[in-house]
Amino acid sequence: MIEGLKDRTNSGRPSELSKKVSFQIKKEPSKSKQEWITKQIEELIVKKKDMKHHYIHIYRISFSK
Repeated sequence: MIEGLKDRTNSGRPSELSKKVSFQIKKEPSKSKQEWITKQIEELIVKKKDMKHHYIHIYRISFSK
């Protein structure tokens, strides 16, 4: 295998949201017919996990793979 194609280990702080909760947060807006705004996603995170995030981080959470 070519050295440059290997996966790197994740550096930095681990996510406080579990993969399950993150998946649920991403799935919820897709069920709705209307567009969701960052404020609505923030309210969903607070409801499910009782934690607040900066709007930029919420954007990253909602559009990450």
